Amino acid sequence: MNLLKTLDLALKDRAPKFREELRAAGELTRYLRETADPILDEIGRSGMDKKTQALPYMEKVRAMNAAAAVAREIGLSEAIANLPDERSPQSQD
Repeated sequence: MNLLKTLDLALKDRAPKFREELRAAGELTRYLRETADPILDEIGRSGMDKKTQALPYMEKVRAMNAAAAVAREIGLSEAIANLPDERSPQSQD
């Protein structure tokens, strides 16, 4: 699934009012891209270490693909955890 679509679905689930405000203001795509940019940067850097780059071609491809998948999953989970969450009950002190 596309990274922006995944983030959009997570935002829709966690903060539907906030998402609708962004969409109505024409800012939803910008917000999703800004949220996705650090993930894409990390994916781009993954597997670029000297050890991986020194591997034979097919091993290097496998290692780079695995590193990119890990970077995507970690980045996505962190980004989703940092999205606004309207589902959380507010303190009633």
